[in-house]
Amino acid sequence: IARSLFGGSWLAVQLPAGIATLVTLLATYAIGARMRSRGFGLAAALLLLSCGAIAVMATTFTVDPILAALLTVAWWSFLRFETEKRARWRLVFWIALGLGTLAKGPIALVLPALALAGYALLEGGGRGFLRLAKEIGLPSGIAIP
Repeated sequence: IARSLFGGSWLAVQLPAGIATLVTLLATYAIGARMRSRGFGLAAALLLLSCGAIAVMATTFTVDPILAALLTVAWWSFLRFETEKRARWRLVFWIALGLGTLAKGPIALVLPALALAGYALLEGGGRGFLRLAKEIGLPSGIAIP
């Protein structure tokens, strides 16, 4: 889309990574605000922004910022689903992971799967794992990516 709007210019190359970085920062803020407070969310986003790697990624021609944004959105929607139990947040979670898979491949599924397995096991052992798999709709959700 950026290339069709701006041709082969510098802006067309930088725009996707810059927008993805902005989405990552906004989702980080939203996660922090949801978990603690708006001040905490702002501090989390500013801390992320202060990292040199995020500034480099925002200006680099790579899909890594897009993957980071989609994974952050997936975690934000998972947090919303865990607290509200609304199906739409589960859908956003799976769509974000599906788009992440399109952007970077299976790593977009492997990283969240490892983290969610650990979370579920800590929450309730094997039963916690089965409960979480059922709640997030693992069989049907995995079909989205």
